[in-house]
Amino acid sequence: MQRGKKKKRKKTNYVLLILSDSPVEKTKRYKYSRARINFLKTVTIILFLVLIGYIGFTSYHNTIIMSRETVMAGKLDKLNEEYALLQQENEQLLEKVSILSKTVNEKVDAEKVQEEKNMPTGFPLSGTADMEETEETLELDEGEVTRPMILFDASEGISVVASGAGVVSYMSEDNKYGYQVFVDHGNGYISVYRSGTTPKVNEGDEVVRGTLLYEMEEDDDNEFADIMAYQIMKDGDYIEPTDVLEING
Repeated sequence: MQRGKKKKRKKTNYVLLILSDSPVEKTKRYKYSRARINFLKTVTIILFLVLIGYIGFTSYHNTIIMSRETVMAGKLDKLNEEYALLQQENEQLLEKVSILSKTVNEKVDAEKVQEEKNMPTGFPLSGTADMEETEETLELDEGEVTRPMILFDASEGISVVASGAGVVSYMSEDNKYGYQVFVDHGNGYISVYRSGTTPKVNEGDEVVRGTLLYEMEEDDDNEFADIMAYQIMKDGDYIEPTDVLEING
């Protein structure tokens, strides 16, 4: 058997013609094989896919960024709202603090005024009198005790008055002077008034500076009717009355 001749496959080429409308320019011919055309197709497809992927990635990336920006913008708006509320609350608190501070200052001033009124610094008589700084010595269970005092010798018609605001905390007869009245001023101070005439107040009475406690008078049968012994206690201890008493003239 006679073998037939194997046909030789003819290569197919592609020609790219570039024509010019100029009579001077020649026609340009570019010859491409099938393999080269297929390669160019593959490269073109790959580049196209890469471009599509890049566009898709860029779009996705931009979407994420826009989404984040939207979220951040929302958070920023919320923070601005919270900041505005905090500013408003802060202004309200400052106003309350201002009112409270004013109230506290007014209260402190009122307490200071009241404390000044309660201090037994006033003169314990309604008029002038001779005065003598002295002291009395007592024999108590704890031993001999010395208590400073001021003796006032006044004319008839002069009254014994409270030297500061307070409450009459104790009254009793006095072995030497006749009667004694204790006025508690509520700040650790107690003023003591001892005289021979009957007191004009009772225990529990509230007094102010100048309140009448005794009316002094001349009485031949009562040598202490125009005498008043004045003492001051601070936190339970007798102190020099002149350390507290304001004496003018």
